[in-house]
Amino acid sequence: MFHPDSKWKNRWDLLVIILSVENSVVTPYELAYGDIDSPYLDAFNWVVNVIFFMDIVITFRTMFRNSMTDEIVNNWVQSAIRYIFYGRFIIDIAASFPTEILGYIIG
Repeated sequence: MFHPDSKWKNRWDLLVIILSVENSVVTPYELAYGDIDSPYLDAFNWVVNVIFFMDIVITFRTMFRNSMTDEIVNNWVQSAIRYIFYGRFIIDIAASFPTEILGYIIG
């Protein structure tokens, strides 16, 4: 289990935020003006998608602070339930879905 206040988790969250900002700029550009033919950008986009998926796994295994008692809950089942029903699980799944696959499906 990952402690929510650990230095490593804070750095991981910062990385995910930076990649989210990058993704929020590049993806609309690619959708509006067509795919940029760059193997480096394609590889980078796949790495970003893998990191977003890893973030889902890490969030499932991250402890959380009980708002009533202010204690850290170290139970992976409770963390997973909290993430699925009260967190941003659906948003994270959508963000980690490769838009390239959607392009192939649509045509």
